[in-house]
Amino acid sequence: IASKYIDYILDNTDIKVIYYGHDLHWLRESREYQITKDPKIREDAEYWKSIEFTLMSKAAVSYYPSYIERDAIHEIDPTINVKDITAYVFDEFKSDIQEDFAKRNGLLFVGGFAHPPNADAVLWFAKDIYPRIRQKMEAAGQVPPEFIVVGSKVTDEIRALQQPDNGIIIKGFVSEEELSELYATCRVVVVPLRYGAGVKGKVVEAIYNGAPIVTTSVGSEGIPDVEKVLLVKDQPDEFAETVIELYNDEKRLEDLAEKTQVYIREHFSIDAAWDVIKEDFE
Repeated sequence: IASKYIDYILDNTDIKVIYYGHDLHWLRESREYQITKDPKIREDAEYWKSIEFTLMSKAAVSYYPSYIERDAIHEIDPTINVKDITAYVFDEFKSDIQEDFAKRNGLLFVGGFAHPPNADAVLWFAKDIYPRIRQKMEAAGQVPPEFIVVGSKVTDEIRALQQPDNGIIIKGFVSEEELSELYATCRVVVVPLRYGAGVKGKVVEAIYNGAPIVTTSVGSEGIPDVEKVLLVKDQPDEFAETVIELYNDEKRLEDLAEKTQVYIREHFSIDAAWDVIKEDFE
């Protein structure tokens, strides 16, 4: 929508234009191309790159959700005035995190399937990671956790992952109340994203809800001091092994859950966001 109105605003008003991008579309598309090698996706990436840099060059200042986008922009054009600012701000914080992980069960994924990286993540986890988890835990005489998938606009391909006795539960869209209950009762949240751009809302949401998290470098991207609250692995075997180790370590699960609440207050408060933008409104 910015492309439609920015020239009119600049030509007809004295308003200071601040452009906000929730992620860099060209960067996300470029990463998808690295996986698919689809030339159409590469063309789309170049199209969005042109659009986004044109908008940023016209704005007085641009905001993006993390230093990753800021640095990617400056690598191409260091003259653009761009700042990183959290996209997620909380003024209320959890005070009732259930840390008794002996009573929790299951692995949880949350993400809408109108967004292609989420579908790719679930398919990759279901085909290349979750079977390793089940095999290793069963070999050790343990009962493998269910893999619970939550998200709107479930595709037929995702729905087909749920088969009798394979441990995968496709819940699809759920209410806010049910989602809160899942965060409170599942033991580990998994975010196996292979491509995307920007800070991932699902990761911040999981941190806010006190969840121990295993994700990839893409999932953790742009989150400062990420090693305090997340476990990051990119290879299927390492991801699976990390999930198993964390799932069976109640003390570490409790420690991570406790740290999430300290972390969310430090990095995602109103004061933290205002410190970034206040000079642009003077």
